[in-house]
Amino acid sequence: YRTQMRYIVTNAKPTPVNVDVVQSGLARWWWWRDLRIPEESIKGVQETADMRRWVVPVPANGKVELTATFLTPW
Repeated sequence: YRTQMRYIVTNAKPTPVNVDVVQSGLARWWWWRDLRIPEESIKGVQETADMRRWVVPVPANGKVELTATFLTPW
């Protein structure tokens, strides 16, 4: 299966910020143990089998779109 996710991160502050975006629930079922992420707009880090983290730089008074594609064998 191919699942495409889109996260919109906004910043209302007058200064740029880095925002941690965390997607958990990636290894809830045994068939997700072979999860692959072939595409992502910002490189993320697989913290655990169940969680991936992205650090998203967001400009002052701006927004950033983070996209990721998850592949599972089932």
